[in-house]
Amino acid sequence: MKKMLLCLSMAALLSGCASSGTKIEQAQIDSLIKGKTTSNEVIALLGPPTAVTQNSDGSQVLGWGYAYVGFAGIGTEVESTTVTIAPDGTVSSYARSGSKVGGGAPSKYSAAPVQAAPGPMTKSQYKQVQLQKLTEQNLPYDEYQKRYQEIMAQ
Repeated sequence: MKKMLLCLSMAALLSGCASSGTKIEQAQIDSLIKGKTTSNEVIALLGPPTAVTQNSDGSQVLGWGYAYVGFAGIGTEVESTTVTIAPDGTVSSYARSGSKVGGGAPSKYSAAPVQAAPGPMTKSQYKQVQLQKLTEQNLPYDEYQKRYQEIMAQ
């Protein structure tokens, strides 16, 4: 039993949080001026884009992506930002989208509410709900681990 707990603890330690890409803040987007901010200024402000698309009308779409996966895979956040550069080299439009589920990094985006399915929950669904609640409590690491193990043992 001790070996199993040790293995679970080690696995939990090795499965920490991870993020990838460029997180774009709303204040950065708010500083873009349509028809005035140039492509070079956008890249200086937001960093190199992770994707560039050339449109047939001569415009370009610059894209940035960001992904976050929380501790032990609980809590995720995904954000996407695109800026369209007109043929004259200035910003013509921009768009942002994203979602956040569970205890991911703070974000102004949130996932659409999920409607509960009618009828009783399965054991797996119940565990997911309990893990979601646990993630939202911002507990110290040791207490989190203790409660996580209790939930998983159910």
